[in-house]
Amino acid sequence: LAGLECVVVGASGSHDISRAQQVARELCLPLEQVLIDSGRIEDAMRRRSRNMAAA
Repeated sequence: LAGLECVVVGASGSHDISRAQQVARELCLPLEQVLIDSGRIEDAMRRRSRNMAAA
């Protein structure tokens, strides 16, 4: 590809992370992993839910 670094964002052990690792390895591309914990995901979902209810 363009030789650019790949980036994946997700929770540790998630399907997104493991699949991105596999693809980057197969394509010989560097991969930056941004791990977010479940607490941050839950907070974001609660905020989004409140915003949707207020709309």
